[in-house]
Amino acid sequence: MSRFKVIPESGYKHHSGLACGEISSGVMKIQPDCEKPNRRTNAGTVIFYVTKGRVEVTINDCTFAVTTGGQFMVPRGNQYSIKNASRDDCTIFYARVKAHDVTPVPRADECKDERKGNTGRSKKEQTKPESKKLLQPPSPEPSPESSSLSSPEPMVVVTKKGRSKKAATS
Repeated sequence: MSRFKVIPESGYKHHSGLACGEISSGVMKIQPDCEKPNRRTNAGTVIFYVTKGRVEVTINDCTFAVTTGGQFMVPRGNQYSIKNASRDDCTIFYARVKAHDVTPVPRADECKDERKGNTGRSKKEQTKPESKKLLQPPSPEPSPESSSLSSPEPMVVVTKKGRSKKAATS
């Protein structure tokens, strides 16, 4: 007996795996030329890892490809769909982290009013906590021998094959 739940007329199935509090995981399989329909992440952020195949991911209006070993994230409040671009079934592991704040995320068309921000409150109602400055790490002080253009850490560039290498810094 398969543990996967088949989603009728969609060409994909999923299996809910582990769950503990706000964190849950699972695996989905999508048949060739089929798609996990467009969905909105209201409850939290979802992280996906492609274990087999090639998929085309659309988050809001941005479409990109992810292959075996690749991963992507859909932040809370965004629309997404996943299409199998392989000749075989693709398999994707996912982990969902529900937000502690269960206030619904407003849709893009709900935030058109210039007097309101993403919270739905007027700008006068929005306050910045003074403690925010305390949470930010202090910026490093430049040493006399380093130039103002050099960075303290080497940059990492992801190559076409997914390997990373250190970029030359001057």
